[in-house]
Amino acid sequence: MAALLGGELGPVTREIGFLETGAAEAADRFAAWQSSLSKLRLVRYRSRRIHGDFRALLCALAPLTSVQRERFLFVPTRNPWCAYFDNGHEGADVPSVVSVLARDLGCRGIRAVATPDEDGDRGGAVIFELYGPREEEFLNFQRTLGVSKEGGRWDFWEAGNRLSFEEPERYVARRVRDRFTVEMLERYLAEFGGIRVFDESFYAPKSEAFLVERKGPRVPGVKEHALTGCNEAARA
Repeated sequence: MAALLGGELGPVTREIGFLETGAAEAADRFAAWQSSLSKLRLVRYRSRRIHGDFRALLCALAPLTSVQRERFLFVPTRNPWCAYFDNGHEGADVPSVVSVLARDLGCRGIRAVATPDEDGDRGGAVIFELYGPREEEFLNFQRTLGVSKEGGRWDFWEAGNRLSFEEPERYVARRVRDRFTVEMLERYLAEFGGIRVFDESFYAPKSEAFLVERKGPRVPGVKEHALTGCNEAARA
């Protein structure tokens, strides 16, 4: 299965968000939004510019955490979309962040998931979701489709209006996991200004990104997890 950076930073890169806006603008809006929700808990979110190659920028998310996320990364790309990552130990929470920011910033957002089948109890998944700038029948979801494996069984789903470039003939493939593949995900994303989801050179063309950090008391039970493939010297 194709994977960003060969899957070496797997938890961080298996679910990626995209917003059709600048990375600085997205980071600032996210920090303001989260801070407004946390005033009574003495928690603040601060955005700062960081520098380094793409791997080092992703390593700035380490350590990963469970229970609550504490670092959030907005990365410029070579097209008008910025990419979103966070330090959740099982991957980014893209729908809760990108769908809201797309609405608040008046732009489109995308969720892209490519999880290998051998990845523990979660099973495999390939998912595409498109969010719009306005709420519709279900929040601001415009299109969602994908395949995922739960309990040893693959399922396929789709909702919303099909897009002009889709390959609906594939949605009836005999083997369910073949109805939406990583290769199809790549082709679909390329239709949005040339998003090259698995191409390292697509990200951080100026070797910079915007890191939002949560500052304040932790909620009970937070655990830290190492991000394999990163070390102190590699961090931004």
